[in-house]
Amino acid sequence: MAPKKAVEAGKRKKEMSLLEDKKEIIRKHEGGMRLTDLAKENGRSPSTIGTILKMKEKITGRDAAKGVTRVSKQRPPVLEEVEKLLLLWIEQKQRAGDSVTKATVCEKAKALHADLLK
Repeated sequence: MAPKKAVEAGKRKKEMSLLEDKKEIIRKHEGGMRLTDLAKENGRSPSTIGTILKMKEKITGRDAAKGVTRVSKQRPPVLEEVEKLLLLWIEQKQRAGDSVTKATVCEKAKALHADLLK
């Protein structure tokens, strides 16, 4: 007996769209681009693009750190601010040629969080 396949043919793996990508889709749609053209351009189904467009107000009202795919309501807003500041700090260190380790990033994140809570 042949082994069963782990993934059925034709099934797609779920991919998360970045918040920035969703905002770009909304901007293009408002500029006059058709839903089907947006779907082809972004490699998504038209129903996915339609869902993004229905959630336009929620998506455009969010301001999240670069690379964020999902924003949770349970997450405190101070964490978003910490992520933004941390990203700026990391980019600044990399431009200066300094090495950034996981330990230094954790220390800086804790320090930023403590400062923002004050």
